[in-house]
Amino acid sequence: GSCQEGSAAFQPKDEVSDQAVAAFATWLSIETSEANGGHDMEEAITMHLRKLEEGKGEQQQPIISTVASSAVAEGDILWRFPKEPLALLLPGGSRQPLPDTVSATSLSLEERVAAAEATLGMRLLPDQRALFSLLLLLHGRAADDAGQAGVTAPEVAAWIDVLPPRFSTPFYWNKEEIAVLKGTQLYANTKQSKTLVKEDHNDILRPLREDDPEAFPKVHYNSATLKWAKAVWRSRVTSCELDEEEFECFHPVYELVDYGRSPNALLRDSDGVLELVALRDISAGEELVFCEENELSDMELLDYYGYIREEGKQRHGYGFGVGLDSSETMYGWKKDLLTHKHLQDHQMYTLTAMEPPSKELLYALRVYFMSVYETDELEPLYSMEPISLTNELEVFAAIGSTCLRKLQKYPTTLATQREELADVRGRLTALADASEPSQEELRTLQRQERGLVYAIAERQVLVYHERFAARMLEEVRASWDTRTFDVPTKQELIA
Repeated sequence: GSCQEGSAAFQPKDEVSDQAVAAFATWLSIETSEANGGHDMEEAITMHLRKLEEGKGEQQQPIISTVASSAVAEGDILWRFPKEPLALLLPGGSRQPLPDTVSATSLSLEERVAAAEATLGMRLLPDQRALFSLLLLLHGRAADDAGQAGVTAPEVAAWIDVLPPRFSTPFYWNKEEIAVLKGTQLYANTKQSKTLVKEDHNDILRPLREDDPEAFPKVHYNSATLKWAKAVWRSRVTSCELDEEEFECFHPVYELVDYGRSPNALLRDSDGVLELVALRDISAGEELVFCEENELSDMELLDYYGYIREEGKQRHGYGFGVGLDSSETMYGWKKDLLTHKHLQDHQMYTLTAMEPPSKELLYALRVYFMSVYETDELEPLYSMEPISLTNELEVFAAIGSTCLRKLQKYPTTLATQREELADVRGRLTALADASEPSQEELRTLQRQERGLVYAIAERQVLVYHERFAARMLEEVRASWDTRTFDVPTKQELIA
């Protein structure tokens, strides 16, 4: 058959099957056995397909349910997943990319990407190469199923066959559903992502289809497939350090991670191995809910996976790191400031909703913004709008003014948003009591609920920090003549 241009009905497989999950588990077990003393993975964890309950709306990720085979105590390592050979590296690095995968033309994945670039007369950006590679892999997998000449490496096929056939992230929401996000950073991000996918389709896929429709059939190379590839890439690409080199890659173990519920197990990075560690005592047969060491913000959670944490359990903060790089023009001043303010090199900081920034965090903000000070246009944590920060006074002034600008972008008041959330939840309750609830209406209401919870949380963070910044700005102004360290101005830097 064929897929209509722009159709949202595209799926890599109609549904993920029990057989696909079993094949994926078998492959993972074989590849990880050596790292676990030669044991079979089923001795520690088993996998099965999580079925969608009737009347529960859209499928949430992941679609694989992982269960503890036997009881484990808090702190025990259930299983180890080596980064190599499991990591599926993206094309373009110095290492061999995704395992040997060839098309009907007998070209490797890397060669197919290079050939496409030659046809287009342009070099694909890293994320474009990743998306295009996903489409090539999907095409190769379809050729396998059709008994054609294309061959997809077993490890890649096992991974592709368990990828979600559909996503519930804002990137897939309709106009009515996404309208509740207006004013938030996520709304702007989603609009930008949709624009980029449209541009990539027009600049890359359409010319390739027109040049060689046999090698790039429309059924696999269209706006809907590209949209799906974009969702996979956003939710599954991770940095992977191998042999002291860092690469972007897909790691199949992330198909098991579930960000939507309270975790009982941690996926910990330990010297080239991802260790699955029990966060508490776990009984035999209990479902494992993975998390990672690096917590995602609520915006990332909704943007990448379509989840939202329960109210009161949100982590709506802004994280940033402070580090020294001797190649930077500002290295000397940054080093002096770190020493003067007793800050640690490569320390991570988080600006959270209900914790007032400490003096240490404010000094860290100064160092953080100095990293790109040479342009005199610096990105605050709250938006992509440029500002200039040279001292504590401007830190507070910038935080306050940026928060105010962001708050002014919301089309309704906070009270109105809360009323809308209450209304949506009332309709959800009524729908749940219906004998035959409309799945489409249920899906829309669930998305609107998640969007409103996120939007209200982001707004509360902005209100809190705007008020805190205003208060601290007055305090700093009152004692400004006691300052002991200044960052140079741009003019001084040029001189």
